[in-house]
Order: sequence, then structure tokens, then C-alpha cells
Amino acid sequence: MDIIFEADPGMDRSITKVITHPTEKEHWVNIKEAINNTEKKIVVINAKNNRNVQIALSSITVIESKDRMCSVRVITGEVYLLNIRLKFVEDTLNSPRFVKINNQTVINTSYIKEFSSTDNARIEVILTNGSGLLTIFFKDQLIDMLFLWRIAGIAVISAGIFGVMYNALWNHFTLKPIWNILIASTFSILGGMGMIWLFSKDMFHVITPWLPGMLLLSVVLHVIAFYFYAGISSRKKAEELNKILK
Repeated sequence: MDIIFEADPGMDRSITKVITHPTEKEHWVNIKEAINNTEKKIVVINAKNNRNVQIALSSITVIESKDRMCSVRVITGEVYLLNIRLKFVEDTLNSPRFVKINNQTVINTSYIKEFSSTDNARIEVILTNGSGLLTIFFKDQLIDMLFLWRIAGIAVISAGIFGVMYNALWNHFTLKPIWNILIASTFSILGGMGMIWLFSKDMFHVITPWLPGMLLLSVVLHVIAFYFYAGISSRKKAEELNKILK
């Protein structure tokens, strides 16, 4: 069998086109498997179930530093974890298509749509992953536009819990202390889990199994805080009343 290679500049770099005689159609599955097996793959961690999976290098769009590990985003939108530091990623991948654009990010140049200049002499890198994902290169960081809205959501939840709920429960409501403690503990944990989900869905899935223990710990800490606060408040009230008697 003769093999002929042809170049098509209009074809996407992530696509390989194979043309065969109609009678060879029954072998297409075997040909596809043979091509896929020749592509280099890496082992990553699925944070949802903590299992190792293999993904093709060509499917990776962005790799970002996450403490001692890296997050790996693929073309379909899924995010996995890579158990190495970013400074070792380029050597591990050993592929010219991956370029480190700053201390926190490696991008797959195959998915760069365009570069454009922005204010303050910054460069905007627009990547396409099939779902219209847009990221920007700003102050040496690659930022997902949606991430900015998530930060805003975290701020709203924090303000609601610490600025509104606690003040209302302990200064305005007249519920029994046990109800204040239970309400404060529950909303603190739920709000915290909501903020974690907005910040990182992978982290959310990792800590979700510990939710009952965290809720119990929250109740215990709120009980301790309540009696500590109640003791201080009682002493102040007693001192004020004694001053009145004098």
C-alpha cells in the first residue's frame, strides 16, 4: 500500500484527513486507532474522582500553575490536574507547540486565534477552544474573563454573610442562641462552599466529602465563639450597671 501526504493550509491543525478507496471503509476504525495511538499523551488527574486519565497533547489549550501542581484545560472545556510544577512542564511535554508566556501559564500555540494590543502596553492573547473561550494576558497573568465574574460573586457572598447575616442575627433578631448558632453555622458553610465552587470547581469536588465534618466543626466553633462573646458582653453590662449604682 502506497502512502501519499498532501498539505492543506486551510485545514485546522488539530484535524488529520485520511482519504481511502470506498472498499477500505471497513478499516477506518483501525486506521483511526492506529493514528491516535501514535500521538503522545500525558497522564493527568480527574479531580472529580481522583483517578488518573490519559489525554492527548493536541487537546490541551492552557496549562496554569496551581501551587505545587498545574491545572490543564483541554479543548472540550474540561479541567484536569497535573502533578508537576509548571517549571517542569515544558520538559515533560517536549513539544514546540507549547510556549511559556509568563511564570504561571503555558499555552498551546495551535489554539492561538490572534494577538492584539491593549491599554498600558499590554498584549491580549485570544485563544479558541471550540467554545469561544476568551482569555487575556494582563499584568503577566492569563485571566479567564468569566473568572472576574466569579470573583465578584465571591465578594457578594462574603458581604452577605459577614456584613449582613451576622449583624442581623446577633444585633437585631431575638432568636434563641441555639438557633443563632445553627443558622450562622449552616450559612457560613454553605456560603463558603459556594465561594469555593466559584473559585475552583475542582477544589469544590475535592472537599465536598468533608462537608459533614466541616459543618460539625463550624457548630462547635460558633458555640465557643458565642460563649466567649457572651461572657465579654455580660461583664461590660455588669460594669455599666455598677457605674449607674454609684
